[in-house]
Amino acid sequence: MKIYDDVLPDDLLKECILLFCEDNMLWRLGKGVAYTEVDKVSRNQTLDIAKKNDISVIPDTNNVYMTNNLYDMYDGYQKLYEGIVKDIQHSIHNKLNVIIWMRFKLNLMFCEDKPYVYGFHNDCVGWLNDKLPHTTAVLYLDDSDGGTMFADGTFVQSKKNRLVVFPNTTLHSSVSQTDSNIRTLINFNFITGEEV
Repeated sequence: MKIYDDVLPDDLLKECILLFCEDNMLWRLGKGVAYTEVDKVSRNQTLDIAKKNDISVIPDTNNVYMTNNLYDMYDGYQKLYEGIVKDIQHSIHNKLNVIIWMRFKLNLMFCEDKPYVYGFHNDCVGWLNDKLPHTTAVLYLDDSDGGTMFADGTFVQSKKNRLVVFPNTTLHSSVSQTDSNIRTLINFNFITGEEV
């Protein structure tokens, strides 16, 4: 795992916040942060990891979020956001030694009464027939006490302009925030020319 702070230039970060964190953003309701339908094995695995790390699992009734798939390698760019997504890609391309961009997904998480994990998972399972190892990254667009937890108990707190990068094989889960109404992040997946 690698963590980079201040990854985007200030002007691009401000543009992202203005576009993605304001009232005019187009959102889709996502049911189940980790999966549309959490299978029994995944749910049991999440419960086991959460117990080991002394954190609760989000109740099913609260397991919702807002999302917008800005780009994926099969459908291309959403025209409305193509310019800014390309600017983000260009800004971090060399730092991450990206060969192929797979997906850019914007997520908006809601405040909860205590920290919860949503479901430990891997992103883009089945893409490229799982033949090529790929990398997951999370770019936080605001500060909060929420973040990302990994199966080994490591927690990366949401900090504006922080990027956490890890192999797609690493189980991870969003952790809800308690100190802000919403938390916004960009989750992206890519194939890189270096080991993470």
